[in-house]
Amino acid sequence: MFNEKLLESSEFYSKRYQNFTTLIIFPTLILLLLLIGLAFFTHKEVVVKSTGEINPDKILATIQSTSNNAVIKNNLISKNSVRHGDMLIQYQNSETDTTLKLENANLQNLRAREKALLTYKNSLSEDKNLFSEIDAYGYSDAFQNYLSQSHMLANDYQQQLDGQNRATQQKDILTSSLNKKENNLNHYQSLLLAIQNNTNLSPENNYYRMFSEYRNQTATLNTEESANIKRNTINTLKEQIDQLEDAIANYKTQYTTLPSENALSPNILPDKLSDLKSQQLSTVAKDLSAVTQEIKQIKIQHQATQDSYNNAIVSPETGTVKLLVDKTKTRYMPQGTNIAQIYPNLAEKPKLKVTFYINTSEITNISKGQLVRYMLSQNNNTKSTLIGHISQIAAHPVTTKQGHFYQVDATLNLKNNDYSTVHYGQEGTVSVITGKSTWFVYLKNKLIS
Repeated sequence: MFNEKLLESSEFYSKRYQNFTTLIIFPTLILLLLLIGLAFFTHKEVVVKSTGEINPDKILATIQSTSNNAVIKNNLISKNSVRHGDMLIQYQNSETDTTLKLENANLQNLRAREKALLTYKNSLSEDKNLFSEIDAYGYSDAFQNYLSQSHMLANDYQQQLDGQNRATQQKDILTSSLNKKENNLNHYQSLLLAIQNNTNLSPENNYYRMFSEYRNQTATLNTEESANIKRNTINTLKEQIDQLEDAIANYKTQYTTLPSENALSPNILPDKLSDLKSQQLSTVAKDLSAVTQEIKQIKIQHQATQDSYNNAIVSPETGTVKLLVDKTKTRYMPQGTNIAQIYPNLAEKPKLKVTFYINTSEITNISKGQLVRYMLSQNNNTKSTLIGHISQIAAHPVTTKQGHFYQVDATLNLKNNDYSTVHYGQEGTVSVITGKSTWFVYLKNKLIS
């Protein structure tokens, strides 16, 4: 039979609760809760990874082919050190005398044209012909044409001024004559009124003497004779008045046909001459600029021809060679082809950068100044990590078979002993720290994506 006293003993409870299930599930559950808690309160760095290559922050020089001739000696070796003045490429001999002569002739012609242009410019500035002889480019003739145009402008202005003066004189004469006629008309009309109305006339009237004679004559005559004299005198005065009115009307008509008196500004001629000179100087300035540019281009071509004639390219800087073409296929290199670049020597501890590419889908997380870890693998299976910051992001992506990528440069913060472990072109893993998030958010994003 079952002993009920066992229910009160620890042995019963020990056997009941210390079984396999309680010993495994409870610790596992506690561990799971701890992990979930850690996932909410601990953080993980969010990184974007890529493969990067070490490059110099500044390229000292780019070597270009200066001849289309065959290469007979090529001293360019990748990662080899060169000094300023070292011969890098030697070409086969070529006949360039004709080219040099043509370039020299062209250069002399351009310089002569430049000299003629400067003489033309100085002649315009001083309004004086400074040409000692007729030039071959027509600039002395152009200056004579400028002088002719200036004289034409001066003559036109003088003709306008003379015409204005003549019109003014004619108007003055007409005005004076008109005033006299109108004055005579007024006096005749006053005389006529005095005779018609038998009134007195002012002694200041020009025809007061005629009025006095009329009065003296009529004073001794009878009424009928006096009336006849009066009638004849009135008719005579009316005829005189009509003649004066016709003369006045004629003068006024002549006055209206004369040119208007718009006074010519004294600045008209200087302004026109200044505009003409400015136009000529502007044309000269454009021609001078074009000739100067041509001279520069000819000098560059001439220097390139001379370099080709010398059949060699020498190093313009001291540094390390970075080949841009396959040396085994350098029998012929078209003129202007980029052959190599000169990098700073690592022994001088130059500023370095790591260049890498980021997919367009991740570029929005990248910005200047972000922290970069660059991990390099050494020969002894050890790894070293270099720290840097993003310094430049390309404005446009490049297209490859793998997709679209943006080029990103990060400047490395190197210590003196780091230079012994790095080399140009060395590749490693780049980790861009774009932010931090909890493990819970990180795992959730991973599961969702």
